[in-house]
Amino acid sequence: MPSRAGIARRAAPKSVARRIRGGIELRNLVRRHRREGTASIMQSIWSAKIFGDREDPRARLHALFGGEKPAAGQPPQPALMWAREVLTDVDAAAAADPVAVTRRLRAAEPRLTLRAATFLAAHVR
Repeated sequence: MPSRAGIARRAAPKSVARRIRGGIELRNLVRRHRREGTASIMQSIWSAKIFGDREDPRARLHALFGGEKPAAGQPPQPALMWAREVLTDVDAAAAADPVAVTRRLRAAEPRLTLRAATFLAAHVR
């Protein structure tokens, strides 16, 4: 009598095995590119909103607004100018609340992820 593992292995369709093998190959490819320093693919905005943003918020803001890429922990200058322009008509109480500022920034620019908007809101105040 065959073991349970043998039955389970035979019962799985080939497409599942191909997907698993393809996923492992993709993961190994990504690891190799990261190790070699050639990984320049940014996580998509859709994926970031569903699964959580893993990108540097400065890189995400640079991709959206352009400008020079800051070397230190500041957002790009065009992003700061845009955020200040969006927040010009906000009263002082709302401007002091980081959640309200983040909400307003994301409402003005839907492509902003939560992490990038929070980072920008912290530097605008």
